[in-house]
Amino acid sequence: MVYYSRYYIQEMLLVSFAFGMIVAGYRLIISGRAFWAVIAGACAGLMHATKETCLISFGAAALAFSGVLLLRRREGRSAFPMSVRNIAVALFSAIAVSVMFFSSFFTHWQGVADSVLTYQTYVSRAGESALHGHPWYYFLQILTWSQGDHGPLWTEVAIIGFALLGIWSALRGKADSEHSARDCWRFIGLYALLIFVIFSAIPYKTPWLILNALQPLIVMAGCGLATFLTWLSARRKRYLGIVIIIAVFGHLTWQAYLANFKYYDDPINPYVYSHPTDDVNVVARAVRDAGDRSPDGLAMPVQVVGPGDDYWPLPWYLRALPNVGWWNAITDDFVLAPVILAAPEVEPTLMHRIYEEPRPGERPLYVPLFDRPMFLRPGKEIRGYIRLDLQEKLRHKQ
Repeated sequence: MVYYSRYYIQEMLLVSFAFGMIVAGYRLIISGRAFWAVIAGACAGLMHATKETCLISFGAAALAFSGVLLLRRREGRSAFPMSVRNIAVALFSAIAVSVMFFSSFFTHWQGVADSVLTYQTYVSRAGESALHGHPWYYFLQILTWSQGDHGPLWTEVAIIGFALLGIWSALRGKADSEHSARDCWRFIGLYALLIFVIFSAIPYKTPWLILNALQPLIVMAGCGLATFLTWLSARRKRYLGIVIIIAVFGHLTWQAYLANFKYYDDPINPYVYSHPTDDVNVVARAVRDAGDRSPDGLAMPVQVVGPGDDYWPLPWYLRALPNVGWWNAITDDFVLAPVILAAPEVEPTLMHRIYEEPRPGERPLYVPLFDRPMFLRPGKEIRGYIRLDLQEKLRHKQ
């Protein structure tokens, strides 16, 4: 959770809004106030406006709620008191918030239609097993045991263990009042398990998707920890529990430090996935330095070539340069620029354009921009070429 809080990822917003919906829904049930219906609906609308995977969260929440109702019936308790008015208020709030964002505050109504049509693409992508296809145990492995050829063993098995204890405790115990918090723990526990199973069953997997299950599992781990301490206290082993808690929190803190400050772009970190490397900063700095020495300044033309338009995150790091061309191939209308960044796959075609197509005496001379291989992401190399006259100016500057 801490690692993905370092930079923008939609799952962080989705998880926050989902938990907000759960908390507001619980407050709505025990209080019956329309205010909480508005909050729950608004959170649901924000979930829909954030990402299409919200459907999985909605489905898991509905199933978990049904499970809680079945447990209440089994214990001889009545269903939750539900107000038709509050349900209508929640639905209206959800739709209003979603429409407001997808229509760009009521200025682009096609966005509302696209928010529904997008699920056709999502359903087909969710079943694919090519680019982001992983086995069913992928998330389980990330959370319990992951180790590369160097670095530490990565595990959050303590969270999983305490979460399972918390879920077992919530499902096993009997509620002692009509509005007991145990129903809330049961709901969150079932919701976490369902989310985990559903995402594990879908072939399409990226590591940040596990945040949808990890956040409620962390909440249930707190419940499990309370159960564990109560059990130890009853046996006069409270100090043993304190030692175990310190060890667990110490390990997770140390692991968070490694993930965020040492192995933040190293593939041995199981949460690193097509993550930009520090080379991106070197590439961007070299291009900006060339612009500083160019007669055109930052308006200097730059060409970037990446098959399949695969040159991310360079558009972000070169956003201050207004004359950057983005290409997926060397086409007939490709014009040579003072600085060219290209994937290794297009280098033969680029060399042909530079040295074979121009007439003798008109061939520009290019030299490498970097003195070592540069990678945008692990395994994704980018090569740089700079016109010799501009390179000489850079050399004099140094």
